[in-house]
Amino acid sequence: MAKTARETGLIELRQEVNQLRERPIEAVRHPLDFGRERAPVEDQARAALSQPLAPLESILLTGQLGQRQSRPPDYEKENRALAALVQALADSPRTILQTLADKVLELLRAGSAGLSLLSPNGERFYWAAIAGQWSAYLGGGTPRDFGPCGDVLDRDVPLLFTHWERRYPYLETATPLAEEGLLVPFQVQGRSVGTIWAISHDPQRKFDSEDLRLLQSLGRFASAAYQSVENLGAADQRLAALNLMEDAVHSRELAEDSNRKLRGEIAQRKRIEAALLASQRQLGAEADALAKLNDWSSRLWRCRSLHEGLDEMLGAVIELLGADKGSVQLLNKNSALTIDAQHGFDRQFPEMFAEVSADHNSACGRALKSGRQVIVEDVETDPLYEPLRPVARAAGYRTVMATPLIAGDGSLQGMLSTHFSAVHRPGEQELRRLDLYVRQASDFIVRCKTEDALRQSEQALREADRLKNEFLALLGHELRNPLAPIHNASELLSRILLDHPRAQASVAVIKRQTGQLTRMVDDLLDVARITQGLITLRRQRVELAGVVGQGVETVEPMLRERRHQLAIVSSLRPLYVHGDAARLAQCVSNVVSNAARYTDAGGRIRIEIRAEGADAVIEVADNGCGISPALLPRIFDLFVQGDRTLDRAQGGLGIGLPVVRKLIEMHGGSVRARSPGVGKGATFELRLPQVEAPPAEPEEQRPLEVAPRRIFIVDDNVDAAEALAELLRLDGHQVQTAHSSKEALQRIEAFKPDIALLDIGLPEMNGYELLQRLKTAPALNRLRFIAITGYGQIEDRDRVRAAGFESHLIKPVSMPALAAALSGKADSSEGACG
Repeated sequence: MAKTARETGLIELRQEVNQLRERPIEAVRHPLDFGRERAPVEDQARAALSQPLAPLESILLTGQLGQRQSRPPDYEKENRALAALVQALADSPRTILQTLADKVLELLRAGSAGLSLLSPNGERFYWAAIAGQWSAYLGGGTPRDFGPCGDVLDRDVPLLFTHWERRYPYLETATPLAEEGLLVPFQVQGRSVGTIWAISHDPQRKFDSEDLRLLQSLGRFASAAYQSVENLGAADQRLAALNLMEDAVHSRELAEDSNRKLRGEIAQRKRIEAALLASQRQLGAEADALAKLNDWSSRLWRCRSLHEGLDEMLGAVIELLGADKGSVQLLNKNSALTIDAQHGFDRQFPEMFAEVSADHNSACGRALKSGRQVIVEDVETDPLYEPLRPVARAAGYRTVMATPLIAGDGSLQGMLSTHFSAVHRPGEQELRRLDLYVRQASDFIVRCKTEDALRQSEQALREADRLKNEFLALLGHELRNPLAPIHNASELLSRILLDHPRAQASVAVIKRQTGQLTRMVDDLLDVARITQGLITLRRQRVELAGVVGQGVETVEPMLRERRHQLAIVSSLRPLYVHGDAARLAQCVSNVVSNAARYTDAGGRIRIEIRAEGADAVIEVADNGCGISPALLPRIFDLFVQGDRTLDRAQGGLGIGLPVVRKLIEMHGGSVRARSPGVGKGATFELRLPQVEAPPAEPEEQRPLEVAPRRIFIVDDNVDAAEALAELLRLDGHQVQTAHSSKEALQRIEAFKPDIALLDIGLPEMNGYELLQRLKTAPALNRLRFIAITGYGQIEDRDRVRAAGFESHLIKPVSMPALAAALSGKADSSEGACG
């Protein structure tokens, strides 16, 4: 019976061994299989030791990591990768090292990536996992005493290599060659077991400090993965031992002993499987924690304000650590901490810690001084906390932890404090998760502060722009007010003194200078309007020679005064462009006046109109003072001028050419200046797209003839009002003037005018208010109102139209524009004279 039982036991033992042997095992190579035959590359390494080699320091670039421009961290992508690794470790631990290599390749955007593990005898490194272009070398390795991995473990710090084949010639056979290699060591239970590495094969791809941070983070995971895989290796070794026991089955004498050992091994296997199951549960919990960290981070970055974000991060950290209370303190301008968010405390607590400096004995004060996390496990036994114990007792906490909020650039943003009602010591995993979250929270604070500074800067710029616009409007009004009476008086004198040639010459000087001042005011305001995009072009098909003629006519007095010789050469056929005739004539006027101003008296100015391909070109050339090479690239910038000398005191404001460039570009054209140098003249080229000629020439417009009207003028500028009244009387109109709104209200009904010319900038009651008062008078229900003002910006014209004025005339008013307004044929807005 005993013999039969022994035979039966042996048969059962053989069946169990066969079942273990036939148990499905993943086809991949075991990650910790150190028994693989040494690769030929290691034999080459031994031979290379006898050759002259480059020093180690000559192939290291580690110091450059902090100097290179680093891309911003992508914590959300990093958290997803870590969560995926934890899940992979739980689901398929045998392939976790290869999965880790794949994640290194992805996160660092490398050419190759992998893990090198130190063999049990410590003589070589085994390439346990490789991803990317070097994947064909999976299973190879390098010697421990002569290779990059060995140097990293010797120094126990991350190293950045460049072209390491210069020191390790055997790596020349590993193609493509490594341009840079970044290696990070990792340990298990204080023992260095290998390195995790990334390789760039592209000369343009350089590793930076963000790559180092990511690789160090993945290196910490590699330690946990190594332990898990090592446990699997131990289980497989146990299985191999069971296979060896099959030999003992053949020996009947040792059958019972073999049976006992086999049962022991089976029990050991069950214990291992139980340990693996517990490890999987732990990894599952870690995956859940990382998923929650990812969710907290996403919610934080969705916060729209710093205050909202501080409340969000405080709630997340209290939940993460299981704390009872907490606060977030930010650094103020005095480098002290002030509470900006708190949870669980009464109103008195923030007052007690209203401002905490580095000299304070509290946990946050000590952390501020050291720049490191401070944990006071029991405030009742901590000697430094003795003065604050009454505060702690009143607030109801025994443990306090202060964590500095340090951003990615190394700057301290503030402090995150958590409080526990009972004595508490956070675990290592909790602290690691807290560190991950706090880094993102610190960067969030930096982003909010940066955005707030940008908003304040934008608000300041908008305010400065508003003040500039108000100033320009006021400047235009104040400059036009004295120009209006001067212009009107000169026009009146030219009509009265027809028989006095010498007086007419003086009047002509006044008119020319008034026109010049008017153009300068218009250019100054145009710069502001163009910059703000407030210029509206009235575009139509226009003939270019006519535009040039209008522009030259404007500056003809200056040309005549300086005795310049002007030559205009036009194309044989008319050239047409789609543009605003007045604005294009303004551009020609500005360029020609610039040439006249910077050309000595009696100089030559040549204007050529020609076609070049699909473009129409206006070229203005002079033999004046020229443009220096240093000034030429900036000649169209605002307020840029050539050198002023005593003989060119009328140098202008440096705004005419910038206006030309902006207007021509608005027409779809371009402006270019060239000059051989100082004293050699200059050439300006205005280039515009051509359009086809119109089917028929428009009829020539005749000057308007205005029937006599009864006109009432209201202007507080007595000179401007009286001069304009005299001009209108010479044209046969009946005119009365008033110099205040009160005077106008007293006299206008008795005069019974047909038209009222109202100044807008009246004292006490402005022109808009006066208009509304006059419209309520039944006797004036057929009265037409025309605004005359020095305010000429787009918003001023819109307001004039909205108020009910029929036309808007800008001081000083040209007589043709005034005639058109009086006849009712003017546009709603007309420009000034000049």
